Amino acid sequence: MNPLDTDVVVVFRCGSDPVPLKVKIEEGVFRIDRIKAVERKKLAGEDEIYYSCTSHICERSFDFEIKYTIRTCEWKITKLIL
Repeated sequence: MNPLDTDVVVVFRCGSDPVPLKVKIEEGVFRIDRIKAVERKKLAGEDEIYYSCTSHICERSFDFEIKYTIRTCEWKITKLIL
């Protein structure tokens, strides 16, 4: 899957990583029920934060991964497991 640009509702706190609360996938906005893992990486000189998340839609659970690029403040969906 190619990374997809997305909009994310986030809480920013001083001295800590941003915390994603909701993510827009296609035409729907979904609450992030659980952040399973957070990993910082440096790829091609870019500092990035990867979040492994779980959401429930229509009584189904699905996992996905979103990436936050610190320098550009961009969010992307990198994995979507239905």
